[in-house]
Amino acid sequence: MLSFYYATFYSLTKYGIAFWGSSSKQLKIFKLQKRIVRIITKSSYRVSCRKLFRTLNILTVPCIYIYETLGMARGQQYSVNSDVHKYSTRNRGNLHIIRHRTQMYAKSVLHRNITLYNKLPICIRNIKSDKIFMKTVHKLLTEG
Repeated sequence: MLSFYYATFYSLTKYGIAFWGSSSKQLKIFKLQKRIVRIITKSSYRVSCRKLFRTLNILTVPCIYIYETLGMARGQQYSVNSDVHKYSTRNRGNLHIIRHRTQMYAKSVLHRNITLYNKLPICIRNIKSDKIFMKTVHKLLTEG
C-alpha cells in the first residue's frame, strides 16, 4: 500500500508544489491525504492522523511543501544580511529578504524560499552537504 501511495499520490502532490503549495487548494489535498493514510492503516475516519503519519514516516502536504521549498532554496545563491550591511545584528547570518510592496511577491517562491530557510535552526543551516541537509530537514518535519 505504501508503494502505491508513493507511486500515485506522493508523486502527483510533489510535482510543482513549490508553486501551488501556498494556495487555498492545499487544504483539500491535505484532507485527501489524511483519508488515504487512514485507508492504508485501516483506521477509523475519526482517528487522529498525527500518529499515523509518524508511524508510516510520511510527510504531510504542508511538510512536503516546506521540504521542496527548502530544497530549492539550498541550491540558490542568495545574499546574507552581513553582506548587505556591516552592522553586527542578531540576524546577520540570515538570508537577506528583499523589500516588497505587493502580496503577490510575498506569496512568490523566491520570498517563501528565503523566509522558510531563515526559520531553520542555525545548526541545520550550517550543514555543508546537501544530502545530509535534506535528510535532516526530512527528519525534523516527520518528528516535529
